[in-house]
Amino acid sequence: MAETSHADIAAYLLGVLDQPDHVAFETHLMECERCQDELLELRDVPCMLDEVKHAWPSGPKAPAPRSPDDWTPETSGHVSLF
Repeated sequence: MAETSHADIAAYLLGVLDQPDHVAFETHLMECERCQDELLELRDVPCMLDEVKHAWPSGPKAPAPRSPDDWTPETSGHVSLF
């Protein structure tokens, strides 16, 4: 059986735990009042995230990847000390 942690609550809520971790967390949840309370507090988060996702005009855009040929000290985000 997979080891569980209180930190698994978000992954459980979002449905991203694999089957062994899901089963282990549900077993843990049966006995852990802290996680039961947190689950009740956070239960609406997945729906809220879906609402934001569907309300976003065209979805968030990631910055375009830069070519290594475009690298300069000014665009690297690093400050030269010399």
